[in-house]
Amino acid sequence: MTRERKKQQKRDAILKAAHAEFTARRFDEVKLDDIAARAGVGKGTLYLYFENKEDLFVQMAIDGVAEMSERMREIAAMNISFHERFLCFGREVAVFIERRSVMFRLMNQTGSEIIQKAFMQQHKQLVRAARSLIQAGIDERALRDDFTVADLHCSLIGPLLFRSRLNRFNHDNIEVESLLELFWSAAAVRR
Repeated sequence: MTRERKKQQKRDAILKAAHAEFTARRFDEVKLDDIAARAGVGKGTLYLYFENKEDLFVQMAIDGVAEMSERMREIAAMNISFHERFLCFGREVAVFIERRSVMFRLMNQTGSEIIQKAFMQQHKQLVRAARSLIQAGIDERALRDDFTVADLHCSLIGPLLFRSRLNRFNHDNIEVESLLELFWSAAAVRR
């Protein structure tokens, strides 16, 4: 195994341990010693990968954001109808949100402006990718142009975010497909 691969595995183990610790307790209750012990490394090793607890938290929170942004761009470039691209996009976003729902909750727990700002910087990648796809729908005359891209983005992503919360806490079992079709019925150009 290459040295780089070993480093990546160690970093991944630390992020996994951090996720377990941060999801079990509030941000201010989590100790780097506990993360190191769970990851099977010394506390000093954490500092080889992360500056401090805040940096570790941010890196854990944004893990996967770049990959999701790239996936959104891939979907936008697919040679299929816009409706099919939209459904593929919506399903991918729903899965991403579901996997990240704990992160969204944790982000709200921490009052650190540094953490919030770093997270929002990464989040902008996702927003740009999503809005690019929506703009393509408008340009292709598949989506209505009497709403702004921001309005359409909000009316799509908001319900997907809220769905995750309602399904988790109310056990509502709201289906992704029904939300996507609801959005489509309101936002699609009628031919």
